Amino acid sequence: MRPTAKIENIFPAILILFMIIGIVSNLGTDGKFLVSTSILALAVILLITGIKLKPVLENISKPNLKKIIIVGLIIIFVVQILVLKFLPATVFHDPFRVLSQAETLSIGNHSWSNSTYFWRYPNNVSIAFLLSKWIELTNLFNISTNLSVNMLSIIFLDTFILLTIRFVERISKSSFGPIVLLSFFVVSPFAYTYYLQVFYSDLPSMLALLITFVILYGWKNYSTQLKVVQGILLTIIIAVGQLLKPTLIFVLIAILLVVILRGISKNLRESIKKIAVPLVLITLGIGIAFPASKLIEQQINFHQNSKYQLPMEHWVWMSYSPQGNGEYVGNDVETMMKMNSIEQRKTYLKTALPKRIERLGVAKVIQRWVTKAGIFLNVSGIQIAYTGGYINASHGYQVIAPILSLVGKVIMQSGFILLYLIVIVKSLRIIKMKEKLNIKAEIALILALGYLAFHTLVWESENRYGQVIIPMLILIASLRLPPLMEVAQVKSVKNKWLNIGLISSVVVFAGTIGTFLATKSGESTTLIVAAQRSQLSSQYGAKKTIISAHSSVNQKVNLNYNSSRFSVLTPYKAKFKLYLVNLDTNKKIKLKNGSEFAYYEGALQRGHYQIIVENPSSKDQSMSITVMQDYKLAPYGIKIGNTEYKHSSLVYTATRIN
Repeated sequence: MRPTAKIENIFPAILILFMIIGIVSNLGTDGKFLVSTSILALAVILLITGIKLKPVLENISKPNLKKIIIVGLIIIFVVQILVLKFLPATVFHDPFRVLSQAETLSIGNHSWSNSTYFWRYPNNVSIAFLLSKWIELTNLFNISTNLSVNMLSIIFLDTFILLTIRFVERISKSSFGPIVLLSFFVVSPFAYTYYLQVFYSDLPSMLALLITFVILYGWKNYSTQLKVVQGILLTIIIAVGQLLKPTLIFVLIAILLVVILRGISKNLRESIKKIAVPLVLITLGIGIAFPASKLIEQQINFHQNSKYQLPMEHWVWMSYSPQGNGEYVGNDVETMMKMNSIEQRKTYLKTALPKRIERLGVAKVIQRWVTKAGIFLNVSGIQIAYTGGYINASHGYQVIAPILSLVGKVIMQSGFILLYLIVIVKSLRIIKMKEKLNIKAEIALILALGYLAFHTLVWESENRYGQVIIPMLILIASLRLPPLMEVAQVKSVKNKWLNIGLISSVVVFAGTIGTFLATKSGESTTLIVAAQRSQLSSQYGAKKTIISAHSSVNQKVNLNYNSSRFSVLTPYKAKFKLYLVNLDTNKKIKLKNGSEFAYYEGALQRGHYQIIVENPSSKDQSMSITVMQDYKLAPYGIKIGNTEYKHSSLVYTATRIN
């Protein structure tokens, strides 16, 4: 047995356990039996189809593979352009707050008083700064902020897709893996939803990790000049990645652990020397990020404010909240904000954190770990992350939206279930094989476990957090390793069951999807008809727009589908009168005032409408209006009197019940 084999086998064994949790989590989405069954059926169909087509796909020549990849990338790009043109999404929460501040910085305004968001979450100052520099650059060519951000998303996303496909080709030395991966990117929502519509730190972090492993794998074959170039690139990418996502430091921890494990054996020290330079450069890049962060804050006049900051212990405490399941809990944040400083919060958490864990007890803590791991590896929410629906989707699209959403969700989850299954098989092979796993793959495996352990045991968990381990999982899934069974055994299994399994799965898949759509699973679903939900949020003290006494604000909005509810965000206790006017029939509907929204519930026919906000008071009042510099929030801007503000908008939502 190889040195330290027993110790190192623990890592793939733990990864197998996590992957099993991930598979179960994706199968149990929303507790809907029909959806779960269709996900399982499609996963089986894809698995069997892949097994049957593998001999054919493996024989595709490199020139033909290149052509297939080019065609696939062109299809992806064309669909992306169509989505951005006809189905732009309204972006909200953290990514919008980052975008709003970035646009402010891009015009030389270094004010941070529009909201308290960055004082509470200063880790997002760096991404706001870097995004502002990109907007500044594109402004030189008179490119709007909308187009600028869309361009950046496409650059990052399509670079990630292309590099992933080429990386799999290099590792697997086969055309099968690249074609399977390309097919997933073409037909799944991965390339057309969250990562395309929203620019945030998740995708850059994934790309930074991917490029890191691409460089590590190619290092020994680089010329001296190329090593210099790639070394500089690696250092910059790691530094920027650490600025955008502080958890990138886990790369350094994974490297140190692997170095320690390999350093035990004299025979394995040589493998460390082969990539010693890039490992040192990774360490350097992470080290550079810390002073760079301080320099950025100085340059854009950002100052930390302990009155709003949350201590690190808060995130651990929140992840074990009895009210939640390991995700964000608003009540816990409100508890923290009632205290006047970070020092008071730290003092409170010194006793509150151990008490909370003690109250949960051992059994519930372990249950919480499983739940958090399941959330981390579940991909059901990725396609709608940080988007509040499409701004104004066409009638034709809204007719087919429910089935497209369902099929996209099923494809996404089935694809990741297969990825987790392949990682399980490869992990079993790693445990079984006699020779040493290459050091790059070992770093990837331990790094994936690092992220999993952090969000399972310590931090809060979200669906999108789990995406960061995609590069490492794909790397492990692409490794060429000894088979678990003899070829004759595998052929025997294939010949006996594959055809039966494929036919049965197709029947089950078609039946479950058809039944779900026909019956809607016995449940009603709320769908967005039109929306503008971007806002800085009152919870962060966002500034309101003053509406003068006896004046009004109006904004046009088109409803391309019959709706059943319309709402407009209004400040608490505001005394506005809000109306929705059908411009086609001149029918005027008064909205009811609620605690946060003015709303109307009833039949709204497809057509052209206008929102009217009247201030009947003899005093000025503050209204919730989102104001941007050059970012178009909605098809129509607001009008105050006779003046139109194209880049400002009310916060509104029109919905229907499906």
